[in-house]
Amino acid sequence: RPHVEWKKYCRNCLDEFLHHEDRCITQAQSICVDCTRSSVADPGAPLYRCKDCFGLDLVCSNCCLHRHEHNFLHTIEYWNGSFFKCTSFQSLGFILQLNHVHGPCPVPVNTCQDFKVLNLNGIHNITVRFCGCSKQLPHNIQLLWHQLYPSTQVLPHTCATFRLLELFHMLMLTSKVSTYDFYRALEKLTSNTGLNVPKSRYPALLHIGLQWHHLKLLRHGGHAHDPTGIAGTHPSELAVPYPSCPHASINLPEDWKTGPKELR
Repeated sequence: RPHVEWKKYCRNCLDEFLHHEDRCITQAQSICVDCTRSSVADPGAPLYRCKDCFGLDLVCSNCCLHRHEHNFLHTIEYWNGSFFKCTSFQSLGFILQLNHVHGPCPVPVNTCQDFKVLNLNGIHNITVRFCGCSKQLPHNIQLLWHQLYPSTQVLPHTCATFRLLELFHMLMLTSKVSTYDFYRALEKLTSNTGLNVPKSRYPALLHIGLQWHHLKLLRHGGHAHDPTGIAGTHPSELAVPYPSCPHASINLPEDWKTGPKELR
């Protein structure tokens, strides 16, 4: 019955889909709404929009950067005069400064302009600036502080967000999705035309996924607070006991060792 009712509105839904492909909804907007709110003397052209933020308004490049200071992994588009085209915060000049909550590091080191981040909405290329001041930490720790899991612990150039790994782990447990299929989905989210597919980070996701799964086992096994550390883990200690399997002193008779051989 719901589909019978929906058939009368099918055309309306299709029209609204198409409205989001052009500037029909925001055609009357001639200046950046954020510049207007801030009373900027020279408002920028409203050409940019975000696919992950809620709202229909367009903003200029500077306001788009300001809005996404802490959401630099959102997917943004700009109006090129004919259609909306995907772009990146890197092209707008965004640089992720690690190990500093506000402001740049006074002595940054190893600025990487080809740093790949695997996120829920695709694969992003960003510019990363590591900290080199007195508060500096190893590069892998600087990334982990920002919930970015590096593919290698020395000179990393690829990482995955914790949110992505949580989703990947849950999908593996519930739907048995393979790492290959999951990565292919990320590629399609990034570029579904096949024209601008980023260089494959599938091997990196393989390594990260296995390490993440092992870390989850260690954490759930109580070894994050074990005085002996990870080295104190005994064989099969992280395995989850299966209640249907025979266990001595639990679901086996006391004389099971002396019972008939065919029943043992």
